[in-house]
Amino acid sequence: YIQHPDVFNNTLVFCSEGDVYLTTIPSNIISSPLAAMRLTSTVGNVNSPKINPKYPYLIAFTATYTGHREVYLMDLRSNHRSNPSMRLTYMDSTYGVNDISGWEDDGS
Repeated sequence: YIQHPDVFNNTLVFCSEGDVYLTTIPSNIISSPLAAMRLTSTVGNVNSPKINPKYPYLIAFTATYTGHREVYLMDLRSNHRSNPSMRLTYMDSTYGVNDISGWEDDGS
């Protein structure tokens, strides 16, 4: 099942079973299933992936790696894939971050 889908150009990111997946949507899609690559494999529940419109190799998402929901940034460029996702927020509240609304057009 697909949850929290986000599309930019022909790229789709979505959540399924607590992880983020990535796939490319072909221009001539009929009804065949798409292969998707899992980007995360964690015990922390991941939600709300968003593709950066200016830098489409950057994906922001929320996760509960530390017990509280925080925002993380993943860089999909081949020379950065071995790096862990960068934590962007440090919320000290009981629940952490609620959701990611999206990116600004300038990529911020």
